[in-house]
Amino acid sequence: MFNNTRRISPPDIEDAIINLRQLVFEVTDDCNLACKYCAFGDLYGGHDSRESKYMSFMDAKSVIDYLVGFWKSHPASSKNPQTYISFYGGEPLLNFTLIKQVVEYVESIDIKRSFQFSMTSNCILLKRYMDFLVEHNFKLLCSLDGDKKSDAYRINKIGSPSYDIVYGNIKLLQEKHPSYFHNNVSFNAVLHNLNNVHDICLFFKKEFGKIPMLSALNTVGIKEEKKTEFERMFNNLYDEMHLPENKELLINDLAFSDPGALNEWFYIEKELENTFTSYLELFNSDDDYYRCPTGTCIPFMKKMFVKVDGKILQCERIPHYYSLGNVNDSIVHLDVNEICQYINNLYDSIQDSCSACGLKKDCTMCMFNIMDMEKGSPKCDEYMHPSNRRLYKLSRRSYFFEHPEMYRKLLEEFYFKR
Repeated sequence: MFNNTRRISPPDIEDAIINLRQLVFEVTDDCNLACKYCAFGDLYGGHDSRESKYMSFMDAKSVIDYLVGFWKSHPASSKNPQTYISFYGGEPLLNFTLIKQVVEYVESIDIKRSFQFSMTSNCILLKRYMDFLVEHNFKLLCSLDGDKKSDAYRINKIGSPSYDIVYGNIKLLQEKHPSYFHNNVSFNAVLHNLNNVHDICLFFKKEFGKIPMLSALNTVGIKEEKKTEFERMFNNLYDEMHLPENKELLINDLAFSDPGALNEWFYIEKELENTFTSYLELFNSDDDYYRCPTGTCIPFMKKMFVKVDGKILQCERIPHYYSLGNVNDSIVHLDVNEICQYINNLYDSIQDSCSACGLKKDCTMCMFNIMDMEKGSPKCDEYMHPSNRRLYKLSRRSYFFEHPEMYRKLLEEFYFKR
């Protein structure tokens, strides 16, 4: 066991809510596409069934009112008086009525806090609603995997390709609102066996003058019977980025999409021991302070995710059974004491294995994605025997010796600008 592990406490949760960076509403679990690799599709378990539900305005408003009350009662405590209000799905534009109501309500709130709206969309309905998004200065993340061949897994419910509609809508936005497009529109492209990093980047540069964020297929929660299908579709993002033909792209355009570079940077930060995630870390020595095990975020430190069925989670990327609260019949139940007890109990179940792990000081594993965590018998794929720690450190340090230009770029453009 960790003898001096710091427990999550109610003030930790309260501080995270006061300084909430992002509130994410899953406005619907319905979608007008049926992408073959969708994290809510047939390949994966661990998520609630998709039942074409639509969030009500009153539930969304109740969460906003709850947060506004929190912020108004702690005005001097806020270090981050800006919050993103984000809309997520399914395809969020299918519930545009709710989005419009939320935007208008948030803009009417009298509080010393700024809000920025954002959305991830497949852009099938973009033509219909683009003027509203522009008017309210939305940050828009468009899902597109490249050209027509690269985008072939993104199909509608009858199996037809979505590319022509999506490409046409995005082009229309670019032509009609060029300044907005330049400043507010970004892309996410998923890497798989039908595309590659080089062709994806050339496509987006030529067509839109942008470089997309690149994502790998989700490797967590794959159903046992679907593993063969998944492996056929999977393409390793790190290996693709570091092909010789992608060297210039990697240095100039893709540094912040490279999982290798970012993992190495976070490792270096922790090895230097001169970066801190809280004032408690700054003012306490290692003798009387220890981070909670795993790389799990303090709940709501980064975002609050409200599901269409009312469950409240700390992130949209974790299994849905790890709910920390809910909103039902316009009543928000979010008890910081209950959350602390729940999280600390989960930590207790893994502390023995974490304390013996060679990665315990620089773990990046979210405990909610540890196998069988919810069953009380966790099996962490990242566990390392302490005897392998020295070899691990040497291998970690080798990355920037091999890629010195990446160290400079991350130092200048990532670390100093955060």
